[in-house]
Amino acid sequence: MFIKMSYQVTFPVIKALRAAHKNNNAPIWLKLAKLVKSSYKNNVININKIDKQTKEHDVIICPCKVLGTGVMSHKIILASFGISLTAVNKIVYSGGKVVDFTYMINKFPTGQGVMIIE
Repeated sequence: MFIKMSYQVTFPVIKALRAAHKNNNAPIWLKLAKLVKSSYKNNVININKIDKQTKEHDVIICPCKVLGTGVMSHKIILASFGISLTAVNKIVYSGGKVVDFTYMINKFPTGQGVMIIE
């Protein structure tokens, strides 16, 4: 099973990201809105790559599809535009969380501490 964003969901997310950029003077949200619009449909990343590029308690946004190949060895918070059920299970099993973009914008309004991994 693969969970992904449809156009009906993507458009409001882009709008929310642009508003978060404007309201919080946070360039990360504008950058992410542009990435979503242009590239998320064709890009994928595996859990093993995320695991290698992150450390315990990192907050990550992947403007792509996240697949479950590999092992997640530490806790992270992740938001993405598509994620396999296997990837969700591996992140949760490691003690991490999979969240939506509204959570990210509310919890990290300025984008401080948030990493984008493509």
